[in-house]
Amino acid sequence: MEQPQEQPQEQKQEQQQVAGKKGKKGPKGPKPIKKKMNVPIRIGEAHSLPWAKHVHKMIREANPALCKDDAVIDAYNAFVDCLAKYSNKLYTYTPTYDRYAYAIQVKITAMQICCAQQHRRITHPFHGQQRELIDATHEIYTTYQALYELIKDTVVPYMQVRHKEETDAATKKRYLQKITQMKELQHRYMEEYDAYRKQFQERMEYAKTELNNAMEELGKLEINRIESK
Repeated sequence: MEQPQEQPQEQKQEQQQVAGKKGKKGPKGPKPIKKKMNVPIRIGEAHSLPWAKHVHKMIREANPALCKDDAVIDAYNAFVDCLAKYSNKLYTYTPTYDRYAYAIQVKITAMQICCAQQHRRITHPFHGQQRELIDATHEIYTTYQALYELIKDTVVPYMQVRHKEETDAATKKRYLQKITQMKELQHRYMEEYDAYRKQFQERMEYAKTELNNAMEELGKLEINRIESK
């Protein structure tokens, strides 16, 4: 009997590759976890978190790309965790009228720690001892400093520009309102002046008429006195 001819080596390799492709796929590795900012959504009873939410808004508005930067995300989440730790101890506030007015820079001083409500960052009431307030404030600002160093070159200049725009717009609006008010006041004064001038002229005419009548009557009396002699 004839023995089957052996297949060439190259043909065997091709067949093995095709068989490998048709076989089951190997197990996939774990998908990398995508980092994201833990932005406070519902503040609720966590009175310490409004500042963190405000900072995120400024970052997103100034440079959305920073919200995807791993270093910024880690620093921001550490900042949120630090604030959340004191949620039952202190309150934080954000600007009421011009949200760009207070920027986001941080300066740690004894006055700011003890009277922080003046800086609209951390404020009383603090449910604890004064020493706890100082330690908590220092920890929060120190944690925030790491985030601030990563965003200050982009976010702070942006907020300063927007603050000037908001201020200029508010100033312009105020002066336009004042111009409108002064025009209305001027118109009212002119109407009052015209009414007064008309009234004055009427009084002058009345006085003139009465004067002429009196002089005429006096003249008649004088004539009668002369004729009666």
